Amino acid sequence: MKKSIKLFLMGTIVFSPTVWARKTRTLLSKPWDGNQYHSNSDRQSVAGQLLLDMMSPEDFRECDLIADFGCGTGKTLHVIAEKSPKASLIGFDLSQSMIEKAKAENKSKQISFEQADIQDLPNEYSASCDLIFSSATMHWVPDHEAVFYQVGRYLKPGGKVLMSANIKFDPNSYPLFKAFATINKQEKWVNHFKGFSDQFEGFNGIDLEKLEQYLAGNDLIIIKKAIFNEEAGNDAPATISFKDKQALIEWLKGWIIGFSAVEAMSQEDRNAYLIAIVDEYVDNLPPSSDGRIYHMMAPSIRLYAQKLLSKGAAHE
Repeated sequence: MKKSIKLFLMGTIVFSPTVWARKTRTLLSKPWDGNQYHSNSDRQSVAGQLLLDMMSPEDFRECDLIADFGCGTGKTLHVIAEKSPKASLIGFDLSQSMIEKAKAENKSKQISFEQADIQDLPNEYSASCDLIFSSATMHWVPDHEAVFYQVGRYLKPGGKVLMSANIKFDPNSYPLFKAFATINKQEKWVNHFKGFSDQFEGFNGIDLEKLEQYLAGNDLIIIKKAIFNEEAGNDAPATISFKDKQALIEWLKGWIIGFSAVEAMSQEDRNAYLIAIVDEYVDNLPPSSDGRIYHMMAPSIRLYAQKLLSKGAAHE
């Protein structure tokens, strides 16, 4: 029998003071705009589809319960539902705006959404999930170890995880991040970045060495893994393109709020900052002959792993 999807009420759970302080601080931060993101996240959806391609259609069809860690507005979760006709699916996201938009767009009886911190999830679905999916989320999460603990806790023995995220990289190697660094030093903007650990605070690419520890510590073993960057020569695009400056600005609006210093700006300053960033970027990397603006993708990982059936056992 399918596990029913029940509403998780944040106020009914009692946390230790440390966990509650972290959860309260996190839930009140990062005012992502669900409508903005939904309208400008096609590129994230493509990345999600590439991740789904790592798992066989048969494995999707066998799933009874699937969780999406960082579901955004639920676009990819609907694709997963089509692949998994007997499954119930639950999408977790930290952002109230994302969850509201996901619920408004949801036309599937298979899917439900809950606002929750994937670093500290409810106990309701422990050892219940056949699949955990997470795309383009982990690089915005402070505590990767905590998330992998939740992955290990939520999966059934033999359950699968599909995860993609940016990995740690040198910002000076990527034109868009170089544009950020240049603008951030200008007199108009430099004070906005004082008091933060660094100019990209809030962005937390996965450390590949620690990743191995997180997997092993939660009884997870790798089935497939791929690293993608401009030198990889594989199926992930090294660049994405935008029809003009405004299209690039709209895409940036969907995620730039993840940088703590940008989050702290007023809306007026944030809009002016985005224009400055794109102008700097285009000055150094002019559009192609047809006017399109190209962006080199930062390095990322796609991971397909499985929870051991028992300690010391091999995957299927």
